[in-house]
Amino acid sequence: MSSFNVSYNAGGVIDRVKVIDEVKKMNLPEHVSPDVNMVSSKGFRLHATSEEVVSFTQVFNKDVYLCEMEISCEEYDDLDYWELSIDNEKICETMYTQQMPKDTTIGHDFSIFPKVPSGSELKFEFYNTSGRPKKIWVMISYMYKQE
Repeated sequence: MSSFNVSYNAGGVIDRVKVIDEVKKMNLPEHVSPDVNMVSSKGFRLHATSEEVVSFTQVFNKDVYLCEMEISCEEYDDLDYWELSIDNEKICETMYTQQMPKDTTIGHDFSIFPKVPSGSELKFEFYNTSGRPKKIWVMISYMYKQE
């Protein structure tokens, strides 16, 4: 029987801090590495009663960077979908509902965090094409700099 030894020096938090410092020294673009120190989430509950578009609008009093959205519905219909925009520029378009609640990591492909400038309008729209009454729950996670 043969054996071997494996050594690994685990630094934990100290190693992570070193990595963060190195990333900050690299001068990455703001949308890839925003200067933030707080993460927060906000939930919304909407109710569609017929074939209609239900929406909410959020205006932040500080610059925020979107991280993630989670959408779930009381009933799922194949053609129902949602969209998200910042000041009328769509960043999520024709996102169809799914049987299992799914979170959408905004900018997941390249770790890009869309900025919602202070005073800008973040708008969520749910298109209830089925016309069946349903409740919709939305959770948005975002990051910001706390002074």
